[in-house]
Amino acid sequence: MSLTVKRLWFVCLMVIFSGCGDWFSSTNSKTAKKNTQAVIEVINKQDFEQIVLKSEKPVVVDFWATWCGACKKMSPIFSKIAGELGKTYKFVSIDVDKGKAIADEYGISAIPAFFFFKNGQKVGQVVGAQDEASFKKAIEDTLK
Repeated sequence: MSLTVKRLWFVCLMVIFSGCGDWFSSTNSKTAKKNTQAVIEVINKQDFEQIVLKSEKPVVVDFWATWCGACKKMSPIFSKIAGELGKTYKFVSIDVDKGKAIADEYGISAIPAFFFFKNGQKVGQVVGAQDEASFKKAIEDTLK
């Protein structure tokens, strides 16, 4: 086999297996499931009122869309922090295309937008992509 063919095979194998790391690690798989379960998806006003406004815990609401690049960047960060802080705070996700009435009510004009609620009242917000440490600090500082 020529060197070029060997390199091609190596590249193909790298591409195939580059996204499969979690398959081989039970810890990563468990963490991903935990993080996914820590985020509640809301699309209607009734659920929003019950889950967010009537919550006994402070709530972080992520307004996002499937077509938004910055939202895609923030999604794993939001899920990770939800997994870490889920005992203290509630994490809610609202796709602005599915939950348009809620997004309109809160004047969402740029996404991702993260609103912080405490005792049924909006107490803060962060708009745009953030690094993990800054985002986590904003949550903790605003909702303490």
